[in-house]
Amino acid sequence: LKEIRKSTNAMPDGAVIIDENHEIVNCNKASKELAGLKRKKDRGQRIDNIIRDPALTKLLESEDQTHAIDIPSPVTDGGWLNVRVVPYGVDQRLVFLRDITERIRLHKMRRDFVANASHELRSPLTVISGYLDAIAEDAEIPADWTGPVEQMRTQAQRMSQLVSELLELSSLEGGSKASSDAIVDVAGLLAAARKSYSRDANLPAIELQLESRAQLRGEGSQIESVISNLLSNALRHTPGDVAGAGIERRRQ
Repeated sequence: LKEIRKSTNAMPDGAVIIDENHEIVNCNKASKELAGLKRKKDRGQRIDNIIRDPALTKLLESEDQTHAIDIPSPVTDGGWLNVRVVPYGVDQRLVFLRDITERIRLHKMRRDFVANASHELRSPLTVISGYLDAIAEDAEIPADWTGPVEQMRTQAQRMSQLVSELLELSSLEGGSKASSDAIVDVAGLLAAARKSYSRDANLPAIELQLESRAQLRGEGSQIESVISNLLSNALRHTPGDVAGAGIERRRQ
């Protein structure tokens, strides 16, 4: 028993022996550092009464021994633990606890970088595509410009598609839905979208007619994407004579 205890205490990961009722039989030193468990004090206590997480309770009740979960650390703010449960002895199981805080932090940094970079690229690409579309539809464009402009339009569309895919990937990796608590200034997004296209005299003028300053709850980047796509399509399909006449198109 001494040798087993010495070997488990030397492990960097937490190891907790539980019985068929999920009650703690024994645990090593690492489990104290990682989850705040105390071998003598917590013996006989249900592990899910000490580490309170619905995902852990579900894992303990599951028969799948290959599944592992990631849960917030019960002792460290911003910390994360990977938990795995395997059979151990008669009517007992071994719960492994591993600190994965650094892995989660790096994953979040990468996901946020991809999302932020993609979001920042979307608006300038939309403006570039708008200018290129206007040039391509101009009847007075020099003949030797037609090919290069068309190539630029194709590449701009390709980059826009790539940005959209990166944003979708980031959203899926995040595993979160649009937050209903986020306040979105729709009027501000409309004004920013209008300003993006206002510098080109060949495009129809855009006038905002706002009947309300009410805000929305949702995901600002997704609403901005909808506005940008609608506006880009409207400008792209506006006849050339309308653009030349400078007729203002109203968007509410």
